[in-house]
Amino acid sequence: MKARLTLVMLAMAALLPMAAVAQTIGDGHSLKKRCATVQWTSPSAGLGCRGYIGAVLDVLADGNALYGRRACPPSNTKREAAIKAVRDWLERHPDLLGNKASVVTVRALAETYPCTK
Repeated sequence: MKARLTLVMLAMAALLPMAAVAQTIGDGHSLKKRCATVQWTSPSAGLGCRGYIGAVLDVLADGNALYGRRACPPSNTKREAAIKAVRDWLERHPDLLGNKASVVTVRALAETYPCTK
């Protein structure tokens, strides 16, 4: 029982930084700033960006629509490619950075990976 409680406490402690990251990524400006620190050679750099975009990608890849948009990434799409797609989209659409981070992420992924059906 004590070992189980310890594992639960460790898991909760590990999730706290991600909860803080989610709260600090409010709009496209903050997402762009977080994603600017992504370095492919360092697993921890840009962790908030990776987790945020990865979570949205997971939801959309399962065929779900968010904000009325769907994305259909190929099954072999790597997270790095999706993150790069969102970063590039943010660069091309500075006028939309005031929108919620989730909205711009969904739009970027839907435009990058359009559904044919």
